[in-house]
Amino acid sequence: MGNNNERWWQIIADNYFIKIPKKYIYADSADSFELLLYRCLSYLRNARTGTISTSINEILELCHCSLYSKGNRENTHRIKALFNIFIVRSDLTWDNQCDYKSLNNVNANAHLRFKVNKAVFDPPDNFVILYDTEWDKLMSISNRLSKSILLRIYLYIKSWNFQNTEIITESVCGCYKKETVMAEELHMSVRQLDNYLKALCDNGLIVKHITGSYKKNGKVYNAPNVYLLSSDLNVQQHIREAVDRLKYTYKVDEFLPMTHKNKKIRKDW
Repeated sequence: MGNNNERWWQIIADNYFIKIPKKYIYADSADSFELLLYRCLSYLRNARTGTISTSINEILELCHCSLYSKGNRENTHRIKALFNIFIVRSDLTWDNQCDYKSLNNVNANAHLRFKVNKAVFDPPDNFVILYDTEWDKLMSISNRLSKSILLRIYLYIKSWNFQNTEIITESVCGCYKKETVMAEELHMSVRQLDNYLKALCDNGLIVKHITGSYKKNGKVYNAPNVYLLSSDLNVQQHIREAVDRLKYTYKVDEFLPMTHKNKKIRKDW
């Protein structure tokens, strides 16, 4: 009986998720703390009472952040300012402000309680599902890269893998946009995007397939790579489907090896 209960609770944990509105993914800010705040407050939300009870320290611990990182006093006021902006934008209503409004310092342990607008934290559409297991993997990545940018790019890739609607569409489960387009939509440089995509691949969250190149009017161009979730049980099939669509788009039968400055690059998975 004990083992059955443990398996049951594990199933619940593995399937617990948050709906992340797409507006946070496409926000015109490379390092938006609001995305992390939204996820943490959604996680802490009591759906029955429609309230959130927490503290700044609890939120920052969930985000794997430190209020006094690098010993920068200004960081405390920055976090406080971002938190205040988020409260207004998310239509949260203070139920108890305690001593949080102090102008000279931030009481990180002060008890914060809000009343929640359900429409904000339970969006009916235009969202991407983020499971707790995915969040834990993202937050466990140990490097100097921004956790919020890692999360944004992961959710961006996932948004093209699944439509997150009740109706199953015919869209291919894969993101195969040009990296220049991806970078522009995420408001960052291609080099920055590449660094974060590599980190997601290296840590087993996404899979990258190097598509190859093609010729057009005598010139050689690199085709978009294909990115999928590592959790995709049919990853190889979805890679083939995505490549077939790219072949149709670029009117080729097969792709050539990748090129860089007119030099061939090995094509692999």
